[in-house]
Amino acid sequence: MPPRNAVILGCTGLVGRAFVRRLAVHPWFRLVGLVASARSAGRRYGELFPNRHEEWPRRILEMPIRNLDELDCNTQIVFSALPRDIAGPVESGLRQRGLLVFSNALATAGITLEGITPGGAAASLCLVIPGNQAVRCLQAIHKRFFPSTIAKPARIANGGQP
Repeated sequence: MPPRNAVILGCTGLVGRAFVRRLAVHPWFRLVGLVASARSAGRRYGELFPNRHEEWPRRILEMPIRNLDELDCNTQIVFSALPRDIAGPVESGLRQRGLLVFSNALATAGITLEGITPGGAAASLCLVIPGNQAVRCLQAIHKRFFPSTIAKPARIANGGQP
């Protein structure tokens, strides 16, 4: 399967940087666009993180950051790390244009994301969330990616209660 073109919205925040780190070298995706706020638009990605160049390939460091209204770069997939207050209408508009949008489902469910680390497999991430939000987190992810089935609370790995 050839890689699919992908864009990251909100590429300069915590979640957006994690998307960039993972997707820059992912065999299933070709990163063709980075979108951020007007503060960052027009600059190269590497300019914003001068002390972290070892994290991303040169091609990513040289990519220009664009405003959302400049999003027209032959993409099929959008990974959204936009803040919750603007994500809904923006992501809805992109879906109406026929794009496949992967959103930060945790933010829209009111889950506090405390950290993201690489997972054990090449295509995985580990999310750090408060224990009392674990069930809601799993239900939000399940609802987003498996909408035709019902997520039931399960015992949490660290011994927490559903």
